[in-house]
Order: sequence, then C-alpha cells, then structure tokens
Amino acid sequence: MKFGKTLVTLLAVSFLALMGTAVANASELAYKEAMFAREGQGGRMVHAQNADFQRGEKVYLVLLEVGRFVQGTDGKHRFDLDLFVKDPAGQVVLTSPGLLGEEGHIFLEGGIAPSLTGIFTSHVGLKAGKYEMTVVIRDLVGGGILKVVKSFNLNTKLSFSEAVFARKNEDGSLQRLDNPVFMRGEIVHLVLLNVGTFVPGNNGEHWFDIHMTVTNSKGETVLDQKNLLNENGRGKLQDNIAESPYGMFYTDLSMAAGEYRMKLIVEDRIGGQTLQVTRKFSLK
Repeated sequence: MKFGKTLVTLLAVSFLALMGTAVANASELAYKEAMFAREGQGGRMVHAQNADFQRGEKVYLVLLEVGRFVQGTDGKHRFDLDLFVKDPAGQVVLTSPGLLGEEGHIFLEGGIAPSLTGIFTSHVGLKAGKYEMTVVIRDLVGGGILKVVKSFNLNTKLSFSEAVFARKNEDGSLQRLDNPVFMRGEIVHLVLLNVGTFVPGNNGEHWFDIHMTVTNSKGETVLDQKNLLNENGRGKLQDNIAESPYGMFYTDLSMAAGEYRMKLIVEDRIGGQTLQVTRKFSLK
C-alpha cells in the first residue's frame, strides 16, 4: 500500500483496532474504528501495539468507515482533513489544516470513506513521552465535523514491528514462514522488521550489532555467537530504522528433532540501547 502526502487512503483496511467515538457533530459524521499504525515492509501498514513509537518513526492514525458525507450537486463528495499534534508539555508541535485539497473531491460509495489517515513524522529531536494527535474531518458539502483525539508514546528504546522466520529461495530471496518448521540441514533465518530508532553518530552514520543464541528443548545452548555484524553494522539508516536485520542458524543432520529457541539481541553501539527477541521453531 502506498501512502501519499495527502494522508488519505480510500481502501478497505483490515485490522484489530481501537474502538473510536466522535466528539463533535456525531449525528452528522461518525467512524467505526480508529487505530495507530506504522509502515511495515513493502509499504503496508502494521497495527502499532500499545501505540508505542520510536522517535524518527512516522505515526499513522487510521480512521475506518468515516461518514456519512453529503453528496454535492456534481455527484461527488467534498471533504478535508486537519491534523494537530501536542507534545508531553501540551505544546503544539504540528498544525496542518486542509491536507486533502482537491483529492478530497471524489465520489464515495454510500457516502462512506473506507479509511482516512493522519500522518505525523516524528524526529529524534523530540522529547520522549505521551503525545496527543487530533484528526479533524470536515464535510465541506454537508457541514458535518468529526474530531478524533488519540494519544501515543514516543520513546528512546529499540523496538520492532514484526519478527518472522524465513527460508532462502533458490534466487537468494527470503520466503516468510508462518509455520516455522525446518528440516535438519536447512538454514534458519529469523528476521526482525523495522528495528529502531537507532541514534546516529556525529558523522550521521549508525552502528548496530546482533548477538544470537540458540537453545534446544532441554534448555541447552547449541549456539552462542556475538557481534554478527561488527563493522558491517556501520552505515546510514533511512529514518534511523534498520528495515530487516536477521540472524542465521545453520542446522545439520546430527541435531535432534524437536523444538528450539532462537534469541537475537540487537545492540545500538552508539545509543547504548538493546533489543532482545526470542522465537520458537521446530526441526524435523
């Protein structure tokens, strides 16, 4: 899914979401659900659990099934979106009225916009803490107004959007496995998506490393590797986010079948923060 500058996506989105309530002119405009999301791999939105974001991330507030908008004499609907954000001290850090313009002049089936999205691009200079995002939807034909206020957190800890197991295809690409069962002799990949936010150094470059441990069903350590990246972990990361770092575990036929645990520790060598992720997989 591609996200444009207009902050509106008129496509159905399926999420487990937070229930929302209109706080102004609810009899004219309403919405079914509201949720915070972040941009995941391939540009698709991922539900942001607990509304926790890292400084430097884009914060998406998605409203589902917004309406009912009044149709104009030209057969189209016309609406707009205003966005406001306050920091933990209550100071306004973003004021963006009229974000849609002509892109809000379209026909809506049944007068319902399947999804409308407000986007706030945070940065590492912001204070950590609880922020308040306000999205105002205005029906420019019918005069209805919908105001939605939600809170999210910005912090300095490392986080990730998803952790997935994968195996390598013949062309070298990684194939996601929703059921992580591997044959002995295969290479097990554990991929972390959208890891950050990393702190850049004085030269603008980042430096992170990965440590990996694998244990068997008896709790015995079968692999313990430090500094998988070392100097290869240096470089500039877009938006201070590592898109898909991963660890690889080379299995062999001598290993016992059964359940294993793979632990990755991601270390920000500049910022000093660490992230620990443990996932289970099986060998046959």
